[in-house]
Amino acid sequence: AADYFHRLPPKPKKDYNELFGLKYDPETRTPTSGVSPDGIDFLDRLLSFDHRTRPTAEEALAHPFLEILHDPMDDPTREYFVDEHQDGDYSIEIWKSILWQMVDEFVPPSWANDEDDIAAD
Repeated sequence: AADYFHRLPPKPKKDYNELFGLKYDPETRTPTSGVSPDGIDFLDRLLSFDHRTRPTAEEALAHPFLEILHDPMDDPTREYFVDEHQDGDYSIEIWKSILWQMVDEFVPPSWANDEDDIAAD
């Protein structure tokens, strides 16, 4: 997969402000539609192609765009998760083996087997 992405020709970054930014009424100069500058910045950060530059969940929740929704006292936290394979440069056969092992060892959470919840949907 990494080889495939490295072979792709570079493309210019999309201007999210141009695509989704605020649109103004020409007479009153008030916003009529679109996304705020904080929303554009939030989108830009979340859609970073490089996983190393994307914000963590904690950083994303602290972004000004989500300020009205964010309560640091109510947010659960957890230790940083490291996927030992995320930067691996493996052959397709090794990736298949890794994926099969992950699927084979997967244990669903207890709530996933609750048939009462499934029937209610």
